[in-house]
Amino acid sequence: MKNLLVKLASWYLEKHGIIYMTKDSFKVPVIIKFKDCELELKGLIDTGNALIEPISQYPVIVVESKSIKNILDNNTFNKTIPYNTINTIGSMKIFQPEEIRIKNKKISKVIIGICERNLSPDGSYNAILHPNLLFA
Repeated sequence: MKNLLVKLASWYLEKHGIIYMTKDSFKVPVIIKFKDCELELKGLIDTGNALIEPISQYPVIVVESKSIKNILDNNTFNKTIPYNTINTIGSMKIFQPEEIRIKNKKISKVIIGICERNLSPDGSYNAILHPNLLFA
């Protein structure tokens, strides 16, 4: 439901000239805090990302493994979650950070999922954000 509201609000604001949406409008800095480390990534707000961790019901941010490997160790991952896309069904390693920050808003009820491939063909982002995080 929130995904639909995000799409409708974006359409309304752009249609009435209140804001002008570009592809960069959906890219925001994201800071992940985990084990006394902070890492800044560039996140793409993806209205198609509906991935939720099934037990906690927390939204999942998908992050490229190469972008986050410096703050992780082998003991970080004790859980995986299932996911499916148009072409793939699989499982993804996950962990819960202490917090993330998006536009100076601190969020602790979030899960990080690790993707083993590049998310952006041109390298302009390295994380895919769940749209509900904008309303957290």
